[in-house]
Amino acid sequence: MEIIGLIGVGLLFIMLLVIERVRLLKARKTFQHVIHVGGTRGKTSVTRLIGAALREAGYRPFTKVTGTTPAFIDPGGNEHTIKRVAPANIREQGRMMLSAKRAHANCLVIECMAIREPLIHVTQHRMLQANHVVITNLYDDHAEEGRFEHSQQDALRAIVPKDGALHVQKHDAVTLKETIASSNAFVHTVTPYDGETKIDPHAANIGAALSVTRALNIDDQVALKGMKQAKKDVGALDVIKSDHGSLINAFSANDTQSLNDTFATLKKQHRINDTPYTILINNRLDRPLRAKTHLNWLKTQPLNHVYVAGPFYHRFKRALNVPVKRVKSLNDLPHGPIIGMGNLQGFGKTVVHYYAKHKVMLHG
Repeated sequence: MEIIGLIGVGLLFIMLLVIERVRLLKARKTFQHVIHVGGTRGKTSVTRLIGAALREAGYRPFTKVTGTTPAFIDPGGNEHTIKRVAPANIREQGRMMLSAKRAHANCLVIECMAIREPLIHVTQHRMLQANHVVITNLYDDHAEEGRFEHSQQDALRAIVPKDGALHVQKHDAVTLKETIASSNAFVHTVTPYDGETKIDPHAANIGAALSVTRALNIDDQVALKGMKQAKKDVGALDVIKSDHGSLINAFSANDTQSLNDTFATLKKQHRINDTPYTILINNRLDRPLRAKTHLNWLKTQPLNHVYVAGPFYHRFKRALNVPVKRVKSLNDLPHGPIIGMGNLQGFGKTVVHYYAKHKVMLHG
């Protein structure tokens, strides 16, 4: 009897999976376009930019971001926080598809939330079946605790669409050329936007969004007008001036390439120069390799003071030849310009929210 019961439970589970699969297939048929945004950095910003551009162009997009705070933006442009009662699971993407169908959306713009290759594959090829896929970049991150069997570049091969459009930078397309060929994907080469970057500090993000809108024959001026209305994620690169001084929010640059790109962007926009920086580094106990990456990068930079929040304070103090101070609260931060790095979660988010609450945004 026990074996019969187990068989019954197994059959019920299979039946539920089949029902869910059928519901997702029906939902997929209601969307003119499904746009799946993956990559290491910039996913949330690009997803928001595309959704806002489509809305301006007359589409009814349903936009879902993972970012710092998971949320979806309904076809009317209203944002709703996603409240999770359990750890993140890719089935959330399926629920978003069904929510988009109920909202009568005709496009779904969705940020990839998986980081392991099998889950990325299931999300793209079994659930979303996106006809437009964006890969923002192929940097390696999330190396702690063996979370990847291979590199993140290898994991992101799974997002390449079959017989669909892939929006990717030229050098990343070269890395993915075998997968692209076997998938019969059509490549749209992403180039950084060379116009006004007040929409988003990273010209590459605007370029990725424009690659999609151009493929959908949306005029650039219409698309850019919509992008200007896109809300920034709390983790996006930004410069905030408050009564406590100015903060450069670079907390989401978590690998060497991202750090180099972020600081190059800041220099190009004259946000910083080569004078010594005052740094706030926010560390996480479960991200020791990330802390090591930041420490090694800081050794190569002109530094004034370094303030360390979270663990690994003594490691930074021993390794850096500048004053290093421990930070336990907002009261420990200096008045004046600081650059926030490391991790957004925890104290980083507290700092950003404080500056944002007392801000005068710098847009020029």
